[in-house]
Amino acid sequence: MKELRVPVWVAVAVPFISIVLGSGAIWSWKSAQVESARLELETAKTSMDLRTKMNELLIEIMKFQGDWLKRTAHYPEYKKKIEDYNALEEHLARMEKRNPRRIDFENMLLKAPKSFRIE
Repeated sequence: MKELRVPVWVAVAVPFISIVLGSGAIWSWKSAQVESARLELETAKTSMDLRTKMNELLIEIMKFQGDWLKRTAHYPEYKKKIEDYNALEEHLARMEKRNPRRIDFENMLLKAPKSFRIE
């Protein structure tokens, strides 16, 4: 009977290839990459939605900022919009792994000049 001689590199490569391909290591690695990209896209989409809501709230808050009578007449609504904006900013900051940038709308209001003179 004739003896079958197998090269050493084949004896080493075949088990290695069967472990990598057979166990699905490559396929699970590719799947993990796809899942990571999907999560990144989902985060970007959610971030864009939050920023759109924040911009709409900023527009509404600025309408209150410009009109003193409207702001005082609807102060609870004005305060609620500020709280909603700050809550969205905190959520967005957590998603983006950064510190929230809170805006103090109360101190941004126009103040009457103290040293105003007409000559």
